[in-house]
Amino acid sequence: MKISASKILPAALVLLVGGGIVTSGLLTGTAPVSAYSGCGYGYDNSGTYGFGYGTCPSSSSGLTPPAAPAGSTASQSASSSSASGTAVATLNSLTVEGIGAGALTIADYGNGNPTSQALSAATGQYIDIQLASGSTFTSVDVTLCNVGTGRSLSWYNGTTWVTLSPESYNPSTGCITSTLSSTSSPSLSQLGGTVIGVTTQTITTTPTSSSQGYWEVASDGGIFSFGSSTFY
Repeated sequence: MKISASKILPAALVLLVGGGIVTSGLLTGTAPVSAYSGCGYGYDNSGTYGFGYGTCPSSSSGLTPPAAPAGSTASQSASSSSASGTAVATLNSLTVEGIGAGALTIADYGNGNPTSQALSAATGQYIDIQLASGSTFTSVDVTLCNVGTGRSLSWYNGTTWVTLSPESYNPSTGCITSTLSSTSSPSLSQLGGTVIGVTTQTITTTPTSSSQGYWEVASDGGIFSFGSSTFY
């Protein structure tokens, strides 16, 4: 004999269909959720759903994105709850993507250099990247476009400016890109509110053809070729 009935138990809803039991969750809501909406309901093999009103769990990573740094004029935050997910924040011409689980905040210093140390050959464009404590990102991709005469990035380590590495400038897009990791400079553990400045020094171009090579221009004007690029 086929049994089809429902029974409400304390703090939970049980739906009996064809001898099976499906539990909908805690009765904390005030209106039924739609079928297959993700949580808080029970349904049988025919797709008929029960009367659960359970509250859906939060989809956040559990980490609070860092606050915008002092002196910044604009900021944006993002988070990811999955090790296979991404946290993407875009602010003006800056996009930062954390690969994995965690939270981050990016910022722009529209008023110029927020540090006490002058940056050589600076264009006047300064940004900030900060990861929330406890983030487990495996890498962080940085793309900064509309850099004008800028060709590279430097970061402030609290004492002095250091060339950001690895990085690449693509003249066809006018963007500087970098993938920060445990071995980059700065490393992921050093992204605790890291000021990054754009400079005109140290050009590293991305090849625009099938050849694999590039040139670097030093601050004294010296040109160095790598890969299949022609030496001048």
